[in-house]
Amino acid sequence: DRFYGNSHSLMQGYLNHQAVLLFGGGIGITPMMSVLRTLVQDGENYPHIRRVCFIWCVKKESVVNLYRDELAKYQSMKRTSSGCQIDVLVHATLTEKEDDQQYESDPKKAIKDQQKRRFPFFSLP
Repeated sequence: DRFYGNSHSLMQGYLNHQAVLLFGGGIGITPMMSVLRTLVQDGENYPHIRRVCFIWCVKKESVVNLYRDELAKYQSMKRTSSGCQIDVLVHATLTEKEDDQQYESDPKKAIKDQQKRRFPFFSLP
């Protein structure tokens, strides 16, 4: 899905710049994901945009699962088809406790799953 409606037309000022910074926290990242998708999928319509920096701060690492695969894809692209540089950074503050009930019977599974969830663009305190 992409940006639609009045909110998109009000935000189109970001399309006038060479660099775009998208910053969001928690589930508030949803509109920024829409902007990122638009810039990646329709980048040829914005050849003057040379760099997009996407920063997402979350309180717990599990929230990243909402967009994990999509962000990993964008991060590995490094550039759009129009040559725009893409930087993706996700920072988990770990200020909220994860729901660990699923691991109470098997702590080794918790460690294995945690290692599997790591990304090259993750930043932890």
